[in-house]
Amino acid sequence: MNRSSECLSQNDISRLVLGMADAGQTAILEAHLDSCDLCQVAQAEFLHQTTLLEKRLQRITLEDLAKADLDLQAESDRSTVDLNRWLGNKAEELAAQTALFATPCRMGQYEIHGLIAPGGMGEVYRATHLRLKRDVAIKVIRRNQQESPVFYENFLKEIETLGQLDHPNMVRAFDALEFDGYLFLVMELLDGESLRGLATRRCCFSLREVLGVMLGLVEAIQHLHENGYLHLDIKPSNVMLLRNGTTKLIDYGLAMPDDDASQPGVMIFRGTAGYMPPEQMESGRVSRSTDIYGAGEVFRYLLDRCLESPTSGNQDPILKSTEVLIRDMTVNDTGDRLRHVSLVIDRLQSILQDLEYRETGLAIFKRVSPAWRGVLAGTVIGALALCVILLCYPAFLSLAGWTQVSQRNSIRMSRNADIINSIGMPLNVLPDGRMTSELSVRVGKQIVFIDNKIFVPQPLYMGRCEVTQEQYAAVMGEHQNEYFGELQPAESMTIEDAIEFCRRLSNLDAEKAAGRVYRLPTSDEWEFACRAGSTTKYSFGNKIWQMDAHGWYNGNSGTPQPVAQKRTNGWGFVDMHGNVSEYVLLDDEDHQAISDATGSKSWWGLRGGSWAAPAVRARSNAIELPDDVENATAHGAIGFRVVCNLLPVQEREPESKRLSQTEEVSDSLHTITLSLHGERHPKPVRTSNAILFRETDNIHYWTTEKTDQWAEIEYQFLLPGPIESVVEFEHLAWVYNENHYPAFDPAAKGTVEVSGDDGVWHVIFHSESERPVSDQRITVLPLLRGSRKIGVRAKLYSGRRGKYVYYSQFLRSVLDDEPHQLKFTITPDDGVE
Repeated sequence: MNRSSECLSQNDISRLVLGMADAGQTAILEAHLDSCDLCQVAQAEFLHQTTLLEKRLQRITLEDLAKADLDLQAESDRSTVDLNRWLGNKAEELAAQTALFATPCRMGQYEIHGLIAPGGMGEVYRATHLRLKRDVAIKVIRRNQQESPVFYENFLKEIETLGQLDHPNMVRAFDALEFDGYLFLVMELLDGESLRGLATRRCCFSLREVLGVMLGLVEAIQHLHENGYLHLDIKPSNVMLLRNGTTKLIDYGLAMPDDDASQPGVMIFRGTAGYMPPEQMESGRVSRSTDIYGAGEVFRYLLDRCLESPTSGNQDPILKSTEVLIRDMTVNDTGDRLRHVSLVIDRLQSILQDLEYRETGLAIFKRVSPAWRGVLAGTVIGALALCVILLCYPAFLSLAGWTQVSQRNSIRMSRNADIINSIGMPLNVLPDGRMTSELSVRVGKQIVFIDNKIFVPQPLYMGRCEVTQEQYAAVMGEHQNEYFGELQPAESMTIEDAIEFCRRLSNLDAEKAAGRVYRLPTSDEWEFACRAGSTTKYSFGNKIWQMDAHGWYNGNSGTPQPVAQKRTNGWGFVDMHGNVSEYVLLDDEDHQAISDATGSKSWWGLRGGSWAAPAVRARSNAIELPDDVENATAHGAIGFRVVCNLLPVQEREPESKRLSQTEEVSDSLHTITLSLHGERHPKPVRTSNAILFRETDNIHYWTTEKTDQWAEIEYQFLLPGPIESVVEFEHLAWVYNENHYPAFDPAAKGTVEVSGDDGVWHVIFHSESERPVSDQRITVLPLLRGSRKIGVRAKLYSGRRGKYVYYSQFLRSVLDDEPHQLKFTITPDDGVE
């Protein structure tokens, strides 16, 4: 069903039907209804639902209400419950009969396995992305509700809301697509259960665990509010607890922008009874305190239903503090209710800290020997000594807190890094590739635009974030920064200082042993890393208001900030937008183009904007050059990050010496040849529906034995030591046969995967083409670092077989039909055979 962006909202229709709009608004709304078929359908559905509700309410008696109260009480006392009771005793069978998909099936790039959760409005399926091999959840409107304008609008809102948000305590959206006329939302697959489901199974939690669940919930709500959204349906069934202990807030079908909810005359009656505040029940008024009220009721639900060994708040001061917090979150008067979720977070953290102090003090007391424990408990001096211990220990923890905060920040900086070098600098892989861009060059007040062809010829390692003051001091010694902080970016250095840092870092013994040589990135390398495959103004899109979540600029900061506090881009790099401007070098082509357009002779520039500049200066394509290169000054808004080679640099020795050290060199740079020339070697550990096809007398390929079926070939290699750096797959090729006859199977496809010690398979190459294809990139998998075992698996598919149609495996190089090779460095380990 096509919908116009000019269609009336559900609020407009309800106000018109209920007669709550003024005369001017009524005339405008009625005029639109006369000309819009979609809005007329929505109005008719609203009238129908309202009429049904009125008729049902008229038949309710006081006896019915009393019976319903008893039924609800009986429901809460049951030890188990069928979560799909609305479908009857044959829930799964009925859900399968009415489900949109008959599983297993395929939808575009997704293989759908089965129904996870049927519901009144939507249904959720478990699926796998075929290329990424990532398990996901796919949500779609139920078949019988596809034509409902109300459900359609709510689903669009949920897609839009999830697309704008990203937080560890919120379900993440991966994709939104339309397939066969249906809208689908692809989300993170959650391994856990809702709080309602846990409560009905009589699961019990300690007070610390309950507080941890609530802290995760309110931090998700805070993220929603900071990005301008209200959830409006906070309840136990919309809060999940994963097996790893993470809290996840789900279901954003009723979420809406805060600005829309605050418009005069807007009334929102949607939600769940018992978790909607009085002002919403009575007049439809919603605000941020609406979500706080719902979270407070969830808090109360957990304490009443899930707290192990509950005690009265009058007996336990910490439990009393939680009850006071719940009261402040759920008080009826909005003037007395907590208005900002940050206040709730502060109170929860304070209660958790008190609980930690108490448990730590008790642990100290229990560790004292029984004899001395009796003395302490039985004497006045002992009692005073114990009090001193219990009172001073929190102060000690507070004093040590700075170290803990520093450790947490260091962990955050290094999280998801591909490697970490000898000074603790996290590095991520920057892949090779090409793209075009319109370079925005600023020289003083002059701005020009230049067509730029970005080319990164080989993959590199690049700093995940800017060089920190701690890292700079470890290499260069003390440095006078304008703004001090070990985890803040190093700043106020010249371009020569930054280059010297790279030289000295490369000369450290540990870095020389690893064969890593550092330098500043080129302008092309920096922009390629910043974009992470995007073509928008920023790596996160074109909406400048989203900059707050991705970078520091003059709208949200007045000084540099510790690195890695904002969101990463698609390749794991952080602080590419804002914080400090970063030095980059201009290659000959860029230097010539910029010189011709601006007259500047500078051989370097600044990228990424800074905390002192507006957000528009932080765009992916923006570069700033100094007015006067010779007299350019350094200041607190300029820093840098580094790049280095991916594979270790091998110093070239005299040939006689190299020949005598062949074995030692081979231990450093290890190579496995996947050869099917002549006899097949190495032999696969497993094959399924695959046969060996002879192309010539000495060249063989794998192909499918039976058409319309998948074939698999798996190899496994044991290494003499753990992988130290990277695994490199160079120039993969999918071929049908040696001569590339023009008879190709349009249904042919295949995937190459690798695994390490953990047995997790990673896709490195996928083909789904009517023509023979090759991957000219070098695909790098640092995820295999540390593994002693490598698995290589190819999956092949062919829909038909003819005289000249053979869909063959990748085990050859694109160039000169050479065998394919895997290259990496290993840590020598003589104890491993």
